[in-house]
Amino acid sequence: MFLPHDVPFLGWLHELGKRLETPYINSTLGGPTVRSSYIAALYFTLSSLTSVGFGNVSANTDAEKIFSICTMLVGALMHALVFGNVTAIIQRMYSRRSLYHTRMKDLKDFIRVHSLPQQIKQRMLEYFQTTWSVNNGIDANELLHNFPDELRADIAMH
Repeated sequence: MFLPHDVPFLGWLHELGKRLETPYINSTLGGPTVRSSYIAALYFTLSSLTSVGFGNVSANTDAEKIFSICTMLVGALMHALVFGNVTAIIQRMYSRRSLYHTRMKDLKDFIRVHSLPQQIKQRMLEYFQTTWSVNNGIDANELLHNFPDELRADIAMH
């Protein structure tokens, strides 16, 4: 039978046993509890996934590991929340520009498919660009369609 000092290095489980002063021999003869093993595995996984597990300071006890796990999960959620909102803001900033380019492409495709003469083509493109610059692509009729007649009249009078 192996004595604890005769056991070859087995990886993180062996190190966990040394830190907890319960040498790992095998799963039946001794070593960290199953609970401690799972907490250590989850801690290692989350610290590696969140790329904070490469420092000199690390959690040693189960309580420290559980606190670190919770902190890493909160940090990952905050990271996702902040970058998700920043992405949405940037997307909204460029959505009008994208709509303009899409509609311009559709207009050019329409002109090409119907083989319109250069003069009509030029008038259509100028009209589109002018109306877009005036109202930024907002179709007032479509926008006001759901409002009551009285309110539409007031808006028209204004």
